Amino acid sequence: MRVAVVLRSICDPSSLRVSRGRGVIETGRARPILAAGDRRALEEALRLHNVGAHLVGLGLGSGAEGFLREAAALGVDELIHLRGEGMPHLELDESPWIELLAEGFERRGAPDLVLVGHRLNNRRASPLGPRLAERLGWPLLTRALQVEMDSGGQVRARCAGEKASALWEAPLPCVVTIEDGPRSLYAPLPATMAAGPGELEVWMNWASGNAEKTVETVDTNAAPEVRGEKLAAEPRRLAQALAQRLRRWGLLD
Repeated sequence: MRVAVVLRSICDPSSLRVSRGRGVIETGRARPILAAGDRRALEEALRLHNVGAHLVGLGLGSGAEGFLREAAALGVDELIHLRGEGMPHLELDESPWIELLAEGFERRGAPDLVLVGHRLNNRRASPLGPRLAERLGWPLLTRALQVEMDSGGQVRARCAGEKASALWEAPLPCVVTIEDGPRSLYAPLPATMAAGPGELEVWMNWASGNAEKTVETVDTNAAPEVRGEKLAAEPRRLAQALAQRLRRWGLLD
């Protein structure tokens, strides 16, 4: 079974700047973060990997390479970074990215299951899962808390509801959106060190007939870029400032 997990790179709202002179939001120096529900989707994908699923990480957005490197360290089998000329930021418009995924699956082979976070950020749900399922003509399960597949071609998911969760089934292929929740799975140091270099497929215009593919070596041992920042304050305010930054980076709930 092939399982694709979508990893969307969006702009950290706290790093955006507004140009008063031009009246626009400047995104050139914005820091990329992983969409709110996609880390939970990665966790569910890795649970399926432990029982034999072949995992494909699909990175969307120009800043997705770091998240694909982390996915490789955790055990994802294939890494594909999708890029497109003139594509909008995901938090502004996901429609072109949905079409890119759907046409790419039709041209290059679809997985048995697609997992994607139910929420793009902490405030609103994402249309990517429902609209991708509609575009492909696949069944959809939403707000899943836990996902299982069986050899009979069925997927079962315990999904969050208004008052309680419920167990739902659907035939494969299927799209499942994963509800956000406590994030506990991060690339442990031994796994990151053992992962070594891996191959990353970079596709320009993935869905078109003139798609361009390059293969890059991704060093999963490479340290991510760190911008130094010195905090100075009395202990209580220092602790509050540190907690704010850890939450912003997704390291603290």
